[in-house]
Amino acid sequence: MEGVEQWASTPFVADDGRYTFGMAATTIKVSKETRDRLRARCGDAALEDAVVEALDLADEYDFWRRATEWGAWRDGLDRAERDALAERDAAAGAVVDALR
Repeated sequence: MEGVEQWASTPFVADDGRYTFGMAATTIKVSKETRDRLRARCGDAALEDAVVEALDLADEYDFWRRATEWGAWRDGLDRAERDALAERDAAAGAVVDALR
């Protein structure tokens, strides 16, 4: 199996520019400090894993921030406004149920 070590340590770059099967090769310019922080986060995994994890956490944070803001807005409504909102929610739910 001569040459296997070199092949195994060389990243696959397809003719169409993909770095690996199904993934396009891209470059994101970041500082060395940021690169090192990403590398420290992902250990032996690909740097992409650290980026995906960071984006997932940011998405989750944004979701809960918006949910909290919505709850504060809803709590500020008077009784009539809350009842009207509940009626609209029920009507929308009925439409979704009818589509099933």
